[in-house]
Amino acid sequence: MPLCPATGRPADITNRDAYGSFQQALAANVRYRGDGIGLVLTDDDPYAAIDLDQCIDAAGNLSPSAAKTVSEFHTFTELSFNGRGLHLYFKGSVAGGGRRFNSIECYSKNRYLCVTGDHISGTPLTVETRQAQLDALLATFPAHHPPVFTPTAKTIVQTARPTGVVNTGGGVCDAVLLKARNARNGDRFDRLFAGDTSDYGGDWSRADMALVGMLCYWADGDPVVVDALFRRSGLYRPKWDDPRASSTYGWMTISRALQSR
Repeated sequence: MPLCPATGRPADITNRDAYGSFQQALAANVRYRGDGIGLVLTDDDPYAAIDLDQCIDAAGNLSPSAAKTVSEFHTFTELSFNGRGLHLYFKGSVAGGGRRFNSIECYSKNRYLCVTGDHISGTPLTVETRQAQLDALLATFPAHHPPVFTPTAKTIVQTARPTGVVNTGGGVCDAVLLKARNARNGDRFDRLFAGDTSDYGGDWSRADMALVGMLCYWADGDPVVVDALFRRSGLYRPKWDDPRASSTYGWMTISRALQSR
């Protein structure tokens, strides 16, 4: 979960006041006993990233498709936080800010990435310009696949409760997180919130439902707060906003969790 370097509190990545410099992040990681530092991709920088999920087997071997992507982009590449995926950093831009197809996610804004610095041997130590390679990769994605858009808390509230006022930042969300972390199963909640699916056999869908169920409980069944908090978690990924009939995967998951209460 991203934290604000200035306060050590959960950070909303759509709020630029929550960002800090590289030096500030390093210092805050020590001060607040963090798990490392992360990068927020924005419109104001030239950078983009590819997140290859679950592309490394138990023996440490790359999948053929991942090896092909790493070879084609030939830019700074690191092992992801869970040790089973890769992050490729380069200069480029994704229309709409992000796209996802199968296990490949491409972003250039509205995304937070945990940075490990665990460099993959054989890739450059520099961040290269790879717009042409990015365009070629995106051209292989289905034409109908929607762009990724991470709505702000304001747009979530307006969409879900057009006549209400809900503070999905700061106070409400922080209070829910505090209650969940201090609960008897707080350790399990922390692992889930950080994106660790090991308690559910690596099954992301089961982990999604488990985290949403916990959030529904501690947020007193408020779907707006649950949605806002899930988007802060390490389990959040573009699939959350994928269309499902007249809804989305995320809202259907929340609805199922509320029905089971």
